[in-house]
Amino acid sequence: MFASVSWFPNIGNTCFLNATLQALYSIPSFCADVMGQEALWSPKKTSLKLQSYFGELYKARQGDSSFHSKSTLLRSVKSSLAVFNEEYEGDFQQDAHEFLMLFLMGMKMQGETQQGTSYTCPTLNFEFKLQSVRTCSSCGDKVFQEEEQNNLSLDLSSCLTDSLALYFKASELECTCRQCLGPQATVSRGFLTLPRVLVLHMKRFCYDGKQLRRVNDAVCIPPVLSLASLLEEQQGVLSISQSAGELRRQRQIPAGSFCGHYLSDVIEGDGGEWVTLDDSRVTRTDEAAVLKRRQDTAYLLFYVLSGAGEGDPAPL
Repeated sequence: MFASVSWFPNIGNTCFLNATLQALYSIPSFCADVMGQEALWSPKKTSLKLQSYFGELYKARQGDSSFHSKSTLLRSVKSSLAVFNEEYEGDFQQDAHEFLMLFLMGMKMQGETQQGTSYTCPTLNFEFKLQSVRTCSSCGDKVFQEEEQNNLSLDLSSCLTDSLALYFKASELECTCRQCLGPQATVSRGFLTLPRVLVLHMKRFCYDGKQLRRVNDAVCIPPVLSLASLLEEQQGVLSISQSAGELRRQRQIPAGSFCGHYLSDVIEGDGGEWVTLDDSRVTRTDEAAVLKRRQDTAYLLFYVLSGAGEGDPAPL
């Protein structure tokens, strides 16, 4: 039973780590990219430390592993990240979004040591390109620029689709035109490529001039997130709906935070059952309950591209 094997112990203010890793373990293509390259990260002297610890923890999560073995591997993940950020040396609570970005950065940097091999970095699952266009308000001259991303940070709106539309809304910018020296331009952005997995970070923290405070505004989370209106020539739909055949494991995974505590709602196992993973506590739930319950706490959302099955290459 999943409830007996998928839990993680809290080894000291590590709910941020547990919740984020649980979300990653529920993305089949990411896990397949890691586990399919075990020959590269399994040697003791491997430079792929994060892949190794993630892979070993994956096996511990699937099997009947003890509290001690899981704790040791979680500490190894945490200590590996301390190389990039010394704050991870202590037992302090960290931000789940910052942890995810640091984890993916570390995994990508370690993967760069594998040049000349058949290694495929699992972080490709999340990477995509945006194109920004700066248009002079005076003469219409355009300047194009590509941006590489692995997540989008969204301002809160009443609905997630509105937050996404707001991110891509054209804005005015004061700058000097290279052609006519005009003082103002309009900047717009759009998807140039799509990721297998789109990570959306909800901006639930703001500084009010004195301290950082949490924003509890409710955001309606759709089970299917359509990108059609944001794409010009490309058409894409991100969905958690289960499809037939090899695409049946598509999913969306909210990672919620509440009063400084992080947990994950994920689809677990081949049966497609929703579960809430709260450190060592695992409880059954369902999609409707998740989407309703996390409206004012959802912090990280993972949407899987429809048609991106396990083992498929990342979209171009």
